[in-house]
Amino acid sequence: MEEMKEKLWSRPFLFSWFANFYAFTTMYYLLSGLPLYATQVLGGDKGDVGILFSLYAFAGVVARPAAGYLLDHAGRRRVAWASLGLLFFAVLAYPWAAGLAALSFLCLLGIGTTEAPAPIRKKAAGFMNRKLLPCAGIVFFMAIGYSAVLSFVVLFAQEIQAANAGLFFLVNAAGVILSRPCAGKVMDRSD
Repeated sequence: MEEMKEKLWSRPFLFSWFANFYAFTTMYYLLSGLPLYATQVLGGDKGDVGILFSLYAFAGVVARPAAGYLLDHAGRRRVAWASLGLLFFAVLAYPWAAGLAALSFLCLLGIGTTEAPAPIRKKAAGFMNRKLLPCAGIVFFMAIGYSAVLSFVVLFAQEIQAANAGLFFLVNAAGVILSRPCAGKVMDRSD
């Protein structure tokens, strides 16, 4: 029996892509200004910025298992609506971040209403798959370097009196967008 191939560039995929694009742009919009806010408005120093970004990353790591559980049990659509709704209300005081979170929220309308049910697991697989530890280690150390650069690039640009630190984020985003299709194909071929 021949398996039916699902079309990748479908309407739900594109709306999902745009919803994620706008949501992550919202987050990076706020993260890029956070070091300046912490130092200039709150009166912190560079060490405080490092602690702030470390706490942000730690919160993301701690929230992942709970988010995965909710995605499997409450449904991906419900979690997406709730998450993007919370994101929108969290950034209402920031006009550009709110123009972006609202677009992300609206993109959910184009995804559709059907959702595949969560797979039924016969036996608990455990919290961690040991086969994934090498990949997890690589991602962990890459993330440390990336977060260090992300945390201080705005302060560094200010220190050297660079005209526009936003250029770093633009080039970084373009690099990620352009490399993902190739990296995805490589990852699909590897075991």
